[in-house]
Amino acid sequence: MKFKTYLTLFIFTAISTLSFSTDDYAKSSYKSIRSMGMGGTNVVAGFDESALLYNPALLKVMKGHKISLPSFAVSANSDTFDLIDAMQDLSDDANNIIDEQNMLKLMQAYLNGTTEVVTDDGQSVTINEAKHKIPDKYLRGELNSFTGFVTEGFGFGVFSNFKSNQIGLSGNKINPSIVINGEGNVEIPVGVAFKVFDRVNLGASVRGIASYKANSTLHYVELSDLADDSLSDEQKMSIMNVEEAVGYGVNLGAVVELGGLNAAVSIRDPFSKVQTSKYVKNDSNEYELQDVANKSLPTNLSLGLSNRPYIDGKQRKLFWAVEVENLLNKDLNGDGYDDKNFYKKIHAGTEYYLLDSSWLDLKLRAGINQGYLTYGASVKLFVVELEYANYTEELGPHSGMDKNTVNTLGMTMRF
Repeated sequence: MKFKTYLTLFIFTAISTLSFSTDDYAKSSYKSIRSMGMGGTNVVAGFDESALLYNPALLKVMKGHKISLPSFAVSANSDTFDLIDAMQDLSDDANNIIDEQNMLKLMQAYLNGTTEVVTDDGQSVTINEAKHKIPDKYLRGELNSFTGFVTEGFGFGVFSNFKSNQIGLSGNKINPSIVINGEGNVEIPVGVAFKVFDRVNLGASVRGIASYKANSTLHYVELSDLADDSLSDEQKMSIMNVEEAVGYGVNLGAVVELGGLNAAVSIRDPFSKVQTSKYVKNDSNEYELQDVANKSLPTNLSLGLSNRPYIDGKQRKLFWAVEVENLLNKDLNGDGYDDKNFYKKIHAGTEYYLLDSSWLDLKLRAGINQGYLTYGASVKLFVVELEYANYTEELGPHSGMDKNTVNTLGMTMRF
């Protein structure tokens, strides 16, 4: 399989399989557009399918039912629009190169924004004809999808997420590299909720997990190996550090009605198990998938407070929510740092029903996510809902270190 095939796989689908890092399962990759517009609030504000993943007790708080046919949401940062043509040209050029030194010249050309002509396998090859210059810019985006059914007290569904965490050209001119960090995942939860003592709602959900992840830094030698048709696909998976995982997780939640307020607590993955596997060389010098570790997922404890979302059974005109996540300071994003920074834990958002009729709904949303402004809107015409969100999150261990802003568009058919 040519190098172009592998690189394009990550650029346009962020791995066309299902994936996770073994250290960040606790924080689901799936985000609803509503949550993104409302500052990332889920624990007390997720009155949709996201309740299955973040707080199943909300299944008892929500009214009516929602049947969602395949819904799709696409997110991308600003660098993605600038880089996608350049990365496509880079993969096209790499597909025509076998020689390792020419692969090095290719990477240097895209770092410097120059055009090079090299001889490879007896053929003249022009590198970077468009003079792209793309040092230290990264494709970051994702595709989310949900199909399922939620109603008062019960829900199930299939969540899928394909995500490019970081794909781009990095390094200095002497030793450049291509960073490929992509993931996708499928979670299949079933949740139930019930009311006790008149004002207390309790819920639980169990979800199955299936996954792959690639996280690698490829220098010119590894890029040449990916272009070598004599290597097996399993060996190339090993070069790209592809990891598979399957397992399950349990989510528990509660929502307490306090007069005009709702207080919520969510405990994600107090019981869990994940089996991870990697492609390694066996005794016969062949590459195969072997089990690596059997792990429990880190537990994520979160709290939330909001006003009551319904008045006399009808949707409230103005809804607000404030949440604090990860009170146990776990490393939820797998960056090697415990998430102790308080600002990264704070989420706040509001939603205003500008128009609410039997055939047309219009909602405006805004929030603060980890200190960054978010906003969005939703328009529902009969059963078709169109949504937008501008969402910023912190990728570094502390606020202000590495913010990532994405624009998200989505469409859902709800009955």
